[in-house]
Amino acid sequence: MEVNYTAGEYEEVEQNDAQFVDQTATDEYAIHQFRKQHINNTDVVDVLVDIRSLIGAVAETIYLQVLNRNSGIWETLSSNNTALVNQEFTLTGKITSNISYYYSVSFWVAFRVYQYAGR
Repeated sequence: MEVNYTAGEYEEVEQNDAQFVDQTATDEYAIHQFRKQHINNTDVVDVLVDIRSLIGAVAETIYLQVLNRNSGIWETLSSNNTALVNQEFTLTGKITSNISYYYSVSFWVAFRVYQYAGR
């Protein structure tokens, strides 16, 4: 997680407009971690991310995870192991039970998308 988003990149990735933020990695995990804020801790947790990888999910699976703040464990919402190199695809996830477990005290939900870049 060596790459911090610029203000412009935050705006780009918030919109579904085929804009991507680069993350480089060699012999480690490439991770994009982000949060989404709500006004309470009872809203269904719903996320959609557009992804493109120069490694391709065929070589290394790409995962979308959410942080369960009750257990402290990152839980996999979805993954892709079929996308080809530089192919755009979408990962989605939804939490409908024990919803409050995923919210911080200020109503943030933490997500990450990651892929091993060891090849």
